[in-house]
This record gives sequence, C-alpha cells and structure tokens, in this order.
Amino acid sequence: TSTAAQGLKYAGSSRYAFGTGDFTVEWWQKTSSSARQCTYGMTNEVAWTSDAWHIGYQSNNFIFGRGTAVTTQTFTIGTSSHDGAWHHMAFVRDSGTLRAYRDGVASSTTVSDSTSLGNASFRAAVGAQHGGGSESFNGLLDNFRLSNSCRYPSGTTFAVPSDFTSDANTMLLQDFEDSGFAAVHGASAT
Repeated sequence: TSTAAQGLKYAGSSRYAFGTGDFTVEWWQKTSSSARQCTYGMTNEVAWTSDAWHIGYQSNNFIFGRGTAVTTQTFTIGTSSHDGAWHHMAFVRDSGTLRAYRDGVASSTTVSDSTSLGNASFRAAVGAQHGGGSESFNGLLDNFRLSNSCRYPSGTTFAVPSDFTSDANTMLLQDFEDSGFAAVHGASAT
C-alpha cells in the first residue's frame, strides 16, 4: 500500500453538492503527516468561486475552507490524528452549524455557516487537492461516506461506526479494502 499523495475525482453531480442543507462527510484515516491535507472538496478547478469548498486535516485540526470571501475555519481536535493509527473523522452541518468530530468526540469549535456549498457542475475530489497541488491527502483513507443529512447532530459524543452502510441519505460510499475496488454505493451510484 502506497502512502504517496493520491486521490479520486468524480464528475459533477447534484449528489455531491449540498446547497444550504445538512450534510456529513466522514472517513477513516491513517497518517503520520501533520502537513495540511485535503480530504474532500468541490471546485470548478479554474477559480475559487463562492460555492467552492473543501475539508481537510492539519496538525491536530480540521480545516474547512469555502470560496465565499475565501474563508478558512479551524476546528481544534486537541490530540494527534497523525500518529500512524486509524481514526474516524467526521464533518457535519447541522441546521446551519458546522461541527467536526474525531473518534466520536466533537471539537469545541463550532461555526455558523448556511452558505451554499458545492455546485452540480463541479468535480468532487476525495483525497486530492484540485489542480494536483501539494495538499492532497498523504496516508491511508478507508470507508469514506458522503451523506445529505447530519448523521451526528448537536455536538454530542457518539459511538464510532466500524463500517458504513448505504441508505437513502448516502450520496457516495467507498470501501477501499473491498477486493476489486467494487464497493462504491449509494442510490443510483455506478
């Protein structure tokens, strides 16, 4: 298994753009790098427009960036997630409030943000920085799930799921250790 920076990009789809609604982006990660790393994002790959956005990891923090006024927010985790161990990471919007979780524990940082995120014409990137930049994810990702609902509301602590299942709110589900890389699921997913 390679730990060199790699990633996946998907054609634009309304499944990956959330407008002003709730969402959850979650994954398992294993990294030893504290450098800034993009985990998921959507841009038009030419310019940082108002509805472009990305989330990632740096040091002991979640990093959220959006094109509106080129805003970056930091959600402090407080303990290392680049210790070479597997960690469940989740980023949600719950009725206009952004929250980040590591291993089921919420960051003390919350941000109010109801701006439109994503655009159906933008390509979505998992583990990659658009344009092939130096901030692509460097490590291992597994069980990546993108949902059009807030799966972890109210900043509460939750039991970390061992594996994700596809349901009506699953927009993209990737199970990377599946033999033949055949486990991309979701309503109408191909």
